[in-house]
Amino acid sequence: MATLIATAKATNANSYATLTESNSYMETVRPSDEVTWLKESEPTRERLLMLATRIIDNHFIFIGSKTTSDQVLQWPRTAVPVDGLFARLVRTVDSETVPQFVKDATSQLALELVSKDVLSSADGEGLESVSVGDINVNFDKEDRNSTGAIPNSVYSILRKYGYYKPSLNSTNTSINQVKVVR
Repeated sequence: MATLIATAKATNANSYATLTESNSYMETVRPSDEVTWLKESEPTRERLLMLATRIIDNHFIFIGSKTTSDQVLQWPRTAVPVDGLFARLVRTVDSETVPQFVKDATSQLALELVSKDVLSSADGEGLESVSVGDINVNFDKEDRNSTGAIPNSVYSILRKYGYYKPSLNSTNTSINQVKVVR
């Protein structure tokens, strides 16, 4: 079993948040969410934090640059304005540590992962019905929104600090919302 390593700039880091930091974050969310989180075993919560970190790193292109070329994770970073993309003053995030907002986003995504696999599509997603005789396929218009791997609760924390890439197959780095209607 992998060991959770949340050391900033480490070449073997695999999480932005420690279990203790995530447990503290859970004290600030809805009580039912905290209960859901704490029902999971410690090894499971650690694995969820590692997965959440990987998902964030794979789906965001952050502003600034890695502090060192050999760090495995995207954070900490240099030249990141405190106010993110919309900064007017050039005060930057500490480049020696992982910012609290990244730890919070990781914890929030790990919580989401307890009950929802954000990486998979539901069976039959987008289909309302399928017929065989005279072949007839109907798409469920309400089920065609692609939310991507990052839930809104996590996106709202990170949106000022990078560009969301909903699909790993996409070269698009801008933030767009599209509803496909068929």
